[in-house]
Amino acid sequence: MLRNIFIIFILLYSFSLFSNTTSNLYNDGLKYLENGEYEKSIELFNQVIINDPNNKIVYDKIGFAFQKLKKFDKAKEFYEKYIILNNNEYQWDDTKFLEKGLYDKSISNLMKTLIVQKGNLDAMYVLASAYYLNEDYKESYKTFKEIINIYPNEYISRYVGLLIVSKYISDELYNNTKNYLNEIKLKYNKRSQENYILKFFLDEINIKMFKRYNIKEKNFYIAYKYLLNSDKKNTIKYFNLYLKTSTHNLMLDIAKGELKRLNSKQ
Repeated sequence: MLRNIFIIFILLYSFSLFSNTTSNLYNDGLKYLENGEYEKSIELFNQVIINDPNNKIVYDKIGFAFQKLKKFDKAKEFYEKYIILNNNEYQWDDTKFLEKGLYDKSISNLMKTLIVQKGNLDAMYVLASAYYLNEDYKESYKTFKEIINIYPNEYISRYVGLLIVSKYISDELYNNTKNYLNEIKLKYNKRSQENYILKFFLDEINIKMFKRYNIKEKNFYIAYKYLLNSDKKNTIKYFNLYLKTSTHNLMLDIAKGELKRLNSKQ
């Protein structure tokens, strides 16, 4: 009897010690993550997984650490493991991350959303925009291109986004993207709103002329045209005008995020 009690005591003690060790590793990993020491956080979180392989939160944290290191493929790999342990469920948490300037959180949120909701057009658009606002230009360009490949006839703003991001990557890519847009515009009716917008960004229509067109979301496009022309003052002016008149939720969030980014660099 005493022997059995002793064994139970040892097992309980060992389990308590094991739990405390795992908890300490996790807490230390969080501290490293919060302090920007991402590789150290990954090392400790991996030790937690050895002890607790079904701890879905740890996979999420490792994914975020890899994301911060700009290793997006590795981040996705761990986000996928998190989703599997979360019964393949994830809810798009629309908490206006772009508006608040929380671009990393927006990217993490949307990467996980798209693992569950593959091809969600709105989520892909916001992800491309979040990458752009976070200055992850190559990932943004790749995502915009993916949207266009899947949904070639959806929303001219995706093509405009591709052009804007290309400007930040290289002059060569910007010129190649312009050539690509020149080919695309032939597919639109000459009188269509989309064709006017494309011509505007291909320098075939100047800003003064474009202002006269009755085009939905006009101020949004004028703001980005000024941005491409490195005119920060007018970029901010037209984004603010856009915020006063638009009801397009996704583009509103992007405009607010852009304003936050521009104002932070003043």
